[in-house]
Amino acid sequence: MPGLPAIFLSARVDPATVEAAHRLGAAFLAKPFMEEILYAAIEAALTKGYEGLRTAIDAASQRSPSA
Repeated sequence: MPGLPAIFLSARVDPATVEAAHRLGAAFLAKPFMEEILYAAIEAALTKGYEGLRTAIDAASQRSPSA
């Protein structure tokens, strides 16, 4: 579906896998990842679409985990 944001989750973080996800128009999250990052990605995908998705993942990655 055009315009439908996707989040690709994988433990493989080689350039070919990341590039394949991006060619499909998906954001890429490498396992393991913090729960907060996944939640931010899902929320951004549902409310802001793909453009907000990358920003949300980057912002959540910069925050330290909650204690």
